[in-house]
Formats: sequence, structure tokens, C-alpha cells
Amino acid sequence: MANHNTQKFSALKGNYSKVKIGIVCAEWNAEVNELMLQNAKQTLADYKVKNCTIVKVPGSFEIPYAAKQMIASKFDAVICFGTIVKGETMHDVVLAHSVTDALMTLNIQQNIPIILGVLTVNSQKQALDRANGKYGNKGKECAEAALRMVEVRNELKLKK
Repeated sequence: MANHNTQKFSALKGNYSKVKIGIVCAEWNAEVNELMLQNAKQTLADYKVKNCTIVKVPGSFEIPYAAKQMIASKFDAVICFGTIVKGETMHDVVLAHSVTDALMTLNIQQNIPIILGVLTVNSQKQALDRANGKYGNKGKECAEAALRMVEVRNELKLKK
């Protein structure tokens, strides 16, 4: 049986009141994506993030385009939410590879962290369990990862 414990990372320690976070959220599979979005917004508010912009796109395939536009708008980090559920064909595999590859390319080519909150699951139940259920709270996790990566980026800038 797989280990489904949520992963913890270094404690967040910064002042995030001036951090600018962009969130791209797919409308397809809205029940799951909205849950992740609301949890991320609450977490960012808990950390006193005041500047958060949300852009909705039709589906997961459109996420990389919107993320790239947010990068051009000088956000400190971009969080991407989508849900890809396995179907009868290989569409989910093609879509998941395309989206994650595009986001990884943006992540390594740009100077802004891109946080992957795109679930790739076998069922709606699995998606809900990962969005805010027995296997985690993906919205909260992604928000905290975005803030941690802003810290990492700032730490690396100081060392130059």
C-alpha cells in the first residue's frame, strides 16, 4: 500500500504582505478545482498575502498559456490548478504529459516559481480525496509551496 502522508517542508518564516501570487484555475472539473482554489486562497490569507490574482481557463490544457501570461505580469509565483481524470481513451495521458511538460518548461526557463496543482487521477473520488480529503489538501499545499519557493528565490538572490 502506498504511503499517503502529506509531505512537510521547511517552516514558512517570511513576511508575505507584499508577495504577488497568481493562480490559474481550470473550469473543467470545477468541483475539485474550486475546492483547491478556495483552500489556497484561505491559506494565502492566513499568511497575510494581500495581492492574489485568479484567472480561470476552460481546462487544464489552457493552464500553461495563462501561467506564461502571469509570468509576464511580474508575479512572484504562479499556482496552477486543474484536474485530469482517466477516461476510456488515452486522452488523459496525453493531456497530463502536455500540461506538466509545458509547466516544467516555464518553471525552469523563467525566473518565477510555477507550482503544479494539477491532479491526475483515476476517478472523481480520488480527486476529491486529494483536493481536501483523506490524502491531503492540495490547495493549502500548493499555496505553502508557492510561498516557500518565493523564500528560496529571495535567498538565492541574496547570495549573488
